[in-house]
Amino acid sequence: MCEALGPNCRVLRMSAASMDSWDGYGELQLQITSDQVRAFGDGIASPAAELGGELVSSVRDGEDLSEQIIDTEARLASRLLLRDKLTAILAGNRGSVDELVKAEKAVAEVNEEIDATRTKLEKFRSRIRLSDVKIEYEPYFGQSQVGFGLPVLQALRSIGSTLGGATAALIYGLTALIPFVLFALLLRWTLHRFGMRLRFWKNRGEET
Repeated sequence: MCEALGPNCRVLRMSAASMDSWDGYGELQLQITSDQVRAFGDGIASPAAELGGELVSSVRDGEDLSEQIIDTEARLASRLLLRDKLTAILAGNRGSVDELVKAEKAVAEVNEEIDATRTKLEKFRSRIRLSDVKIEYEPYFGQSQVGFGLPVLQALRSIGSTLGGATAALIYGLTALIPFVLFALLLRWTLHRFGMRLRFWKNRGEET
């Protein structure tokens, strides 16, 4: 669909990942001319349905850049006016040599500011002409949100992962206990070496 739009659409980023044998993830980032975005969004559902998919959710956001564009245009106009005045001073060859050198340096600095401002203005206008579009392919999200049986099926499919996670937690716990057990054995051996014993219970026979 993007290629069919020609210069009105361009691909910025495309990625895909396979989690396991039944799940995966994909993402496509595009830039489309503003007058084509609505038709493109409405046309996405049809090819997805032909492949057995469906549009689960969609979000459209807008951005107001009018204030930024007006401020940037005003700054550009002021820089152009300043450059014309400095250029007139140089052309008239008025002032001392030091003043003329400073004027030439000022003209160069103003030209750099003009180029930077024009670039910034062009970016703002480009953001108006082109809209960012992101399409995510996430089958797990769609399957887990529909009906009663599908979430149960997803849980059954994740039995292996759940058991693996529980086993890993048990291994972590046992591994964390090893230093404490070794310390207790070392402490018992040391006390026994010097003729002392630790007793954590009462001998009821001796008490009697």
